[in-house]
Amino acid sequence: NNQSYISVMAFRYGDLPSGKTPLDIYDMQNEDLFGKRTNVSVIEKATTQNLPQYELTQALYSAERDGTKNYYGSYLIDFPEDETFAWVLITATPSYFESNRETLHNIVCSLAITK
Repeated sequence: NNQSYISVMAFRYGDLPSGKTPLDIYDMQNEDLFGKRTNVSVIEKATTQNLPQYELTQALYSAERDGTKNYYGSYLIDFPEDETFAWVLITATPSYFESNRETLHNIVCSLAITK
């Protein structure tokens, strides 16, 4: 719809650099992304929830790229029992994000490991 995109990058614990954690990768991905944007601001600080199937860290940012303002929902979904985690990014226009926040969040939270 050109108003939102969802990107997923999956990782295995075994691929982590020595001494790094999934949260380190989450922070590195965010730093890389927002280093390429302007007027970056935190809309909602990162929070972490321990859920039955995974640990979820999420934050919401506003930033501009090429003069266009977007919201960026940044998520870390950590499946410790499967030694797998994902960095998920929602990119959306602010109005689309606000109007569809629950649906976008539910899409991200539907991520699951299949065996």
